[in-house]
Amino acid sequence: MSGSLVRRISALSAAGYGVNLFEVASPRPVEGVSTNLVGLVALLPWGPTDEVTLITNPAELWEVFYPNALSATKDTAAWPAVLALQNQVLPAGGLRVVRVGATGAAAASSGDLTAGSGTVTLSAAHVGSLGNSLRYQWAAASGGDSAKRDLLISVGTSYAARYKDLGLADLAAFSDPLVRLTSASPTAMPATCAATAFTGGADGSPVAGDFVGSSSAAKGIRCFYAESAAVAVLFVAEAPAGLVDNVNAGLKAWADAVQRGMAALSAVPGQAADDAMAYVEDYRSDRLVYTWPRVRTVNFLDPANPEVTVDGNAWAAFAIANVEPWLSPGGAGGAPFLRGITSLADSSATTTTLDLLNEAGVAPWFMSSAFEGCILRLGCTTARSGRTRIYDRRMTDFLLESLSRHAERFTESQLDVDLTTRDLGPNADALVTAVVGFLSGLKADRSIADFQLDPFGGNTTGDLAAGRWTLVLRVRLYSMAEVIVLRAQVGTTVSITAE
Repeated sequence: MSGSLVRRISALSAAGYGVNLFEVASPRPVEGVSTNLVGLVALLPWGPTDEVTLITNPAELWEVFYPNALSATKDTAAWPAVLALQNQVLPAGGLRVVRVGATGAAAASSGDLTAGSGTVTLSAAHVGSLGNSLRYQWAAASGGDSAKRDLLISVGTSYAARYKDLGLADLAAFSDPLVRLTSASPTAMPATCAATAFTGGADGSPVAGDFVGSSSAAKGIRCFYAESAAVAVLFVAEAPAGLVDNVNAGLKAWADAVQRGMAALSAVPGQAADDAMAYVEDYRSDRLVYTWPRVRTVNFLDPANPEVTVDGNAWAAFAIANVEPWLSPGGAGGAPFLRGITSLADSSATTTTLDLLNEAGVAPWFMSSAFEGCILRLGCTTARSGRTRIYDRRMTDFLLESLSRHAERFTESQLDVDLTTRDLGPNADALVTAVVGFLSGLKADRSIADFQLDPFGGNTTGDLAAGRWTLVLRVRLYSMAEVIVLRAQVGTTVSITAE
């Protein structure tokens, strides 16, 4: 017999006489987690309720939650939440939006239409009074078959669709972006009729539970408890004045429970600076941001382009998500993303008051002449101690989540660590090498100041024997230039020493 002594194997146990080729996949690098995804809870006129919908651009937002087909103009008085998206810079990660399912909301419909001995029902795709603008008409089939019908769906002159030659076999597969069709044992198609308006659509009246949800009701904020709904920053758009406290309590509960991301609290309308300082006492957390006062922006959804007063939480959320986690969204960092703010609802705060607000854990807005626009005067959290800065909290999350997700791939793999010789086997070394490589890259980019990783010192032989391996990591972050002192001596008698 002749041939080669070279063979390919997929496991060491398959090795045999001769040369064995065993391909091992190259180590995967640590990948940084996304820090630019915003979560939004909002009362909106259309779209799916109480479920997370990913939106990547403004056009998609309107298409899903306030389609031009149903309303070419946008009623910002009835739906102030849409103002939270006015003049914003959407982050690269996009938005995860939850439309609030208001109590009493209902979908418009045709009612049950006689279809032989059964019925056919046309309903708006989503709850809300916008559905009442829909019209339907059953017409003679274009193909002339008397057992079939054409179905026309329209909204004024802005939307028209004609579905031709529908028979009983076609009803289950019927699809329209604005209308749903259900049937109950129809034996014939509905009779022809004139164009008829849908009725019964209602927006409902939201209560606190609709915005917040509970352990037994996945509504509003509660939808973001799921791991699959993780976001970098969460906020509620233009919460009704009477529900602000409930909403903020819900955001704090979310931050305390999930221990990831941050929340921009809703601002109390008309709140004085002193009251803002007192208000945050109930919302202490390094994952919460409270801004003051409310801000003004131009409403380009109104043909008159008026200046309107809005909650600053949306601006804070978008500024935070648009900057890298190791940078502060305050001052220079967030300024490029706040240019849509035209003025403040309250400009009376003195420098002393602004300092007191910062000390209390409030991030005040400030119209800066240097930036020719608005800045967040100190990107602080509501925490009294510990991580009192937004970048500190975000960067800690970024590092720990990025590293832990990579380490998860090593779960129940061989723990080949020798404490006596301080040696790492191939498996343990692969994890350590990936972590060091990731951190070294951040250090080279000046995203972190320095780091130290010790894979041995946090362990005993008993720990390793029990399958527990502790890697001790220390990372030093750069601080932000919050206090810049220009110590100047100017005068005719100043002595200059040449260097």
